[in-house]
Amino acid sequence: MAERQRKKKSPPRGDEDDNSPKSQTEKSTSLQFLTFTHVDQTTDPETKRRVRSHVMHGVQQKLRSGKGKEKGNILLDISSLSQSYGESSLALAAVPFPRLGALGSGQSDPFKSYPIEMDVRSHELYDHLHGKTCPMFKTLNRIGFFKTVLDDAAFRQILCTASSHMAYLRHQPQTSEAIVLSSEAIRSINIRISDPVQCLSDGVIITIIAFACHSVMFNDRDGVLTHFNGLEELIRRRGGLQVFSTNIVVRTLIFWIDVNSAFLLDRVPRFPIPYDILPEFNIQPLNSPPDQSLLDACITEDLGSALRELLTFIQYMKKELTIRDLWDDGVFAGLHLVPLVARFLSFRHDDIEYNPALAREESVRIAALMYLGGIRQRFGVQLTSDIFVPKLKQAVVSQDKSNPEQVKNVLLWLLFIGGVQSLRHEDHSFFIGATAGAMMRLKCHTWDELMTTARTVSWVDGALEKECDQFHIELSSELWNTYGHFMP
Repeated sequence: MAERQRKKKSPPRGDEDDNSPKSQTEKSTSLQFLTFTHVDQTTDPETKRRVRSHVMHGVQQKLRSGKGKEKGNILLDISSLSQSYGESSLALAAVPFPRLGALGSGQSDPFKSYPIEMDVRSHELYDHLHGKTCPMFKTLNRIGFFKTVLDDAAFRQILCTASSHMAYLRHQPQTSEAIVLSSEAIRSINIRISDPVQCLSDGVIITIIAFACHSVMFNDRDGVLTHFNGLEELIRRRGGLQVFSTNIVVRTLIFWIDVNSAFLLDRVPRFPIPYDILPEFNIQPLNSPPDQSLLDACITEDLGSALRELLTFIQYMKKELTIRDLWDDGVFAGLHLVPLVARFLSFRHDDIEYNPALAREESVRIAALMYLGGIRQRFGVQLTSDIFVPKLKQAVVSQDKSNPEQVKNVLLWLLFIGGVQSLRHEDHSFFIGATAGAMMRLKCHTWDELMTTARTVSWVDGALEKECDQFHIELSSELWNTYGHFMP
């Protein structure tokens, strides 16, 4: 019994004596072992003291070294003070601090329900479509496109578009992320198309529109043709466009995709312009514009009417540019410009080789489309005009050049449009040489004179600025090397 009491009350002992060399070595480690002969020894005051001492040993070391408590960093936003002080304040303002406007993937509604399960990356992709870095979707966003994307296939496809566009902005190839999202969207839409109940639903139509938007955004002509043909067939099976007469968003989306597809393929739009749902110009039409050169080149009423509408639009656009930052208005670009593009796509002349009058009219029609395409590029819609370059070249070559003074302004305008819109095309050298030759024949000696002629016919300052600078350099070199003429 006495032996049991001694075991119960005896204090715990370590594996080694505290003063032994081995014990001194172990003190530098983070672990210390205690041996108990009875469970009651775990609550012994001596045990508690040793445990507390061992735990606090590391804390005391950190406190003595000054690392026990990290100092907090306070970031001050002094950008508002930088304008009131000198250079020293500007140096302070250069210290980086968090920008509250750049919220990344925190811009979307966290309480909104989505067709798929969302993570941080999905929110980031979805937010990208709403930002200024993705201007093609400005119009679609404002007219309510994203509110119609309720199908998981359509939603995955627009996320694929966002991922592809982010890679494009970084000059990177298409990522596996975009391929996976598009593949999932294709599998999902194929299941719905094979279902006789769901194959003609609004969700399927919106999904096909989402695929077509992706093809338009990346100038994929084959994809545009495939998806729009499928969309047209779905609309036909639904009973025609009149089925969507009360759905303004879907009608606008179909019209937008139709015209953009027709522009990339240079074909007549498949559906009529929905004037009843499009905004009107708040300006009177021009019965007699300041310069009649373009109208004098017309021999058909179709082109004459379209050109009057174009000149009225340019007048309205110049007026708006004096009032506000028009280039940031995606709705203006989508709902005012696109109907004009549709007008010039709705007619054409194919047999122009032996008819100089038709060739001149066709060249004006094509140049007007390239001109409108250049204006849209300033709004951020980067649709390629390459398909029109060889057609404009053929139309210019087939024109009657017997009266150069009569068509001076129009000819220079045509060549100018062709030159700035063909920088990456194989026919670009033709427009450089033809413009240089026309300038020498028509006594147009400076770049300012050429720009004045373009503005007289029709031109909006701010459009294709970089292209104009590049064309200016190349044209100056051509005039000097070929004609020995220095163009200031």
